[in-house]
Amino acid sequence: MSQGLSNMDPKPMNGSRVLVLGAGPAGTAAALELSCAGLEVHVVEKASKPGGQAGEYSCKATDQCLRCNVCLAQEHVRQAYGAEKSPKNITLHTNAELKELKQTPTQAGPVYTAVIDQLGQAEPLTLEVAHVMVCTGFDPYDPSDNNALGYGKIPNVISGLDMEKLSPADHLQPVLRPSDQTPPKNIAFIQCVGSRNEKPHRCPERTNYCSAVCCSYALRLARLIRHISAKTDSQAEPTEITVFNMDIQRFGRDFESFYAQCKEQMRFIKARPYQLAAADGDRVTVRYEDQPTCQQKEETFDMVVLSVGIRPNPDNAKVSAKLDLPVNEQGFFDTAGCLAGATARGGIYVAGTARAPMDIAGAIAEAQAVAGTIIASQPE
Repeated sequence: MSQGLSNMDPKPMNGSRVLVLGAGPAGTAAALELSCAGLEVHVVEKASKPGGQAGEYSCKATDQCLRCNVCLAQEHVRQAYGAEKSPKNITLHTNAELKELKQTPTQAGPVYTAVIDQLGQAEPLTLEVAHVMVCTGFDPYDPSDNNALGYGKIPNVISGLDMEKLSPADHLQPVLRPSDQTPPKNIAFIQCVGSRNEKPHRCPERTNYCSAVCCSYALRLARLIRHISAKTDSQAEPTEITVFNMDIQRFGRDFESFYAQCKEQMRFIKARPYQLAAADGDRVTVRYEDQPTCQQKEETFDMVVLSVGIRPNPDNAKVSAKLDLPVNEQGFFDTAGCLAGATARGGIYVAGTARAPMDIAGAIAEAQAVAGTIIASQPE
């Protein structure tokens, strides 16, 4: 729903209006940064509410904060759009998307006329803006695309995003198996699902890249599951965790001490499982080749979590055509050769996972840096 502007822009272009595409962590952080500098910001969000993928995530704090930054992203949404004291110079347009962008050259730089379609509005909204920030986010890999993993067919094979939703926000109830609502005694996490692989079933975009977030969210979720199970049943052993991985990508401050704690509490197996199969009692058999020994092995677990990677937003190609911006071979917006999120088109910028896989902290930091570039370009 739009706030505060008629379908025809009544204000003359003054160089201080910015259009932000996407209201996820990057777009919202940019909107707050720009608004603090006094710029007028219009945020266009295709979904019915702001927050992006992070709006579905849970806090992963145990007895200490694990710096997943979910709370920061969600607090930004409240500050920008939900509080009584939200900035008056931020306008959020939900159920909306960019229909067309026209450029008019001027001596001070290009001016853009954006035409925005809005659900329930007979006429599109027309805005003149000096800058456009593309923060359209990402799409999680759909593991049902790989039949060998049995997602959607084998009970208790779930994705990392599914586990986020199963984790109770108050941490007062244990995580339960979807099939029978019982606490699992052991869980396997399988890393790099939908990343670092060029198998044909993941075309047309190449997926030979690291998604940068799977190791961090898997280990944080695993720590949280163990913490909750120990907290909610003092008579039982904490849930056993096994992590199948090619390697663990380093992330964030204090990673080494965090990883050392994980290795004390969990089992790490160097392998990339090639097949999952249903077992008795709604359990799941994991078949894999053990990398150090090159032996074929299998183990059975109460649950399996597929740590799915970051895929480009499926709308990137459509947005690319409207903005005349290229995408790279993976399907993310291409800013090669440009600095600070800039693109080959003056006044148009890209930030966050629209540009490349990154975690919440990285998306927020990059968006704030790009917003800083726009602020610095304003005439005094």
